[in-house]
Amino acid sequence: MAHIGIATTLALLVAITSATAAQAPGDHYVCYKAKPARAPRGTPPLPRFVPRLADKVVDAFGALAAGDQHLRDLKKAVTLCVPADVNGSGVADDVTNFEAYRAAKSRTVPRQPAPLAGVHAMSDQFGTLRLGIRGVERVLVRAEASLGAGGLSTPPSADATAFACYPAKTIRGAGSAFAAIDVTAHDLLETVTLHLSKPSRVCAPADLNGADPTAPGLPGHLVCYRARLARTPVRQTALPATLVSTDGPFGAQVVELRGVEEVCVPALKDVPQPTSTPLVFPSNGGRTATPRIPTVTPPPTETPPATPTRTRTPVPSKTQTPPRTATPQATPTLTIAPTRTLTPTRTPTITATPTVTSTVPATVTITRTPPPTVTPPPPRTATPTGTFTASGTPTKTPPPAKTATPTVTRTPSPTLSATATPTKTPPPTKSPTPTPTKTPPPTKSPTPTVTRTATPTRSPTPVGTPVRLVVQPATRTVQQGASANFTALAVYKNDATQNYTQKVEWTSDDPSVAVVSNDAGMRGRATGVAPGEVTISVHDPVTGLTSSNANSATLTVLGPLLSLTVGPATASRNVGESLNFTATGHFAGGQDQNLTQKVIYSSDNLAVAIPTNQDGNRSLVEAVGEGTATISATDPDSGITSTASGGDAVLTVQP
Repeated sequence: MAHIGIATTLALLVAITSATAAQAPGDHYVCYKAKPARAPRGTPPLPRFVPRLADKVVDAFGALAAGDQHLRDLKKAVTLCVPADVNGSGVADDVTNFEAYRAAKSRTVPRQPAPLAGVHAMSDQFGTLRLGIRGVERVLVRAEASLGAGGLSTPPSADATAFACYPAKTIRGAGSAFAAIDVTAHDLLETVTLHLSKPSRVCAPADLNGADPTAPGLPGHLVCYRARLARTPVRQTALPATLVSTDGPFGAQVVELRGVEEVCVPALKDVPQPTSTPLVFPSNGGRTATPRIPTVTPPPTETPPATPTRTRTPVPSKTQTPPRTATPQATPTLTIAPTRTLTPTRTPTITATPTVTSTVPATVTITRTPPPTVTPPPPRTATPTGTFTASGTPTKTPPPAKTATPTVTRTPSPTLSATATPTKTPPPTKSPTPTPTKTPPPTKSPTPTVTRTATPTRSPTPVGTPVRLVVQPATRTVQQGASANFTALAVYKNDATQNYTQKVEWTSDDPSVAVVSNDAGMRGRATGVAPGEVTISVHDPVTGLTSSNANSATLTVLGPLLSLTVGPATASRNVGESLNFTATGHFAGGQDQNLTQKVIYSSDNLAVAIPTNQDGNRSLVEAVGEGTATISATDPDSGITSTASGGDAVLTVQP
């Protein structure tokens, strides 16, 4: 019973968190690569964007950096983002487009700090991703657009809605990763299937030059995904060079669009999400130690100065053979009796400015810069610096009257004269080769495996004249008074296709239900007039081709939503199991529509059943405890519920 109580409590917390999570507002956008259009020779130049300096762009991310003046230089237009219907999302505002400008920090005194890098949980229709962001890269500014280079027919709106866009990258090990997906996108220019490979940037609502101080606090963000044409059974052709006139806060311009760059979807930032992250305990395995060359520490009573290029280990078993007497010409004086050997506990050190090295086998190290000057036989004169070390096994204790100074610091250019009567003097020009420390050979990294990416198949080039016309998408549904765009494709003998949307004449077989526009730049735009169903067809006046019934499109116009029904009406499950319900909308005019993924589900007993309301699987309900629960649905647009029309479902959960 204790475990059941804990499970019920956790389920309630999950339900509360899910219920409080708001839906991401806003439209989807397909962003096309843009560059300034060139006018034909002999014609006046087309209007283009003039770079701007020190525009003030304030957003929630940039406000985190102390001292940031939020001033950005806008270099040039790089993309035009047009509203699109992505996987049936619909378009709420088909007039608002966004022009993306490349942005950089303005040079100011004092210099502006870079926006703080951060990690944020971004939630959209594809799930929740932890994305790392840094530095403003682009600024999106609202603009109105029209096909062609003739400009807009009406003055643009004064609305200055803007977004500040940051490069984004998925954080490894964050527990979530984006899985590449194909989506169907329909906009004013075309209908295509796009492959979304990975998130590319996060765009935050921004206040542009003080036009909307409340913008940084708005919840609606955009997550943009890198996009390309998906591989389909019928090859898709890229959008040909298309001229578009735009106008907005920065003035009118004409850009040339060519190809899709990314798809931006509405998202929410840092929405609390129910998690079940396991505890991870660090292990001691898998650690790699970096090998180091061993060093020997001198005896504690005498600490010689550290030599950065060499460490010499004294040999305790060697005895200095030639008796030597070292008599420095300057104070202090270090004298070594001919018959004694310095012990390791007395390591005199003489330091001077020049850097020279000369080594006596086994016991003496002298450092010098020029080649050693030796007059055989002794006496010998050298200019020592660095470390003078004598070591070995003592054969005679030094007289108590003579005390060797452990460390002597000498002024530059000291002279050390050593007189010795060696029985055998080693060659002065040869230094004993120290025993080298063998460094293990570096481990060879395995040769990486190179994965070759298959060269994409190029779409065929249209040859000759078209053989048929096809209207896409084949079916669409809109509310009464709403609009939807269709695309006309011309298909050639070699299966090549070309966008004929603005070249053909559009027809609705029942204008009392829906009308379709033939205005320049707006061809293919159908508007619902009354509940019903119509066929949308096209005719090419040049070739005489007309779309057949099979290649025309069907548009369903829905009247006002009257009621909702959740099905199945009754169901039973065991504790721990789950069930998917469906929601059917009943509209004026007698049409029914599947609204399963558009409504919000609720349960009157969260201790028994919990609706997840997950994007893409909203109708999933989990059975968490024994009992009975009523499952209802609510349309977020109209507020109509299944409860009001008696369309709720009952779920019985057994042990």
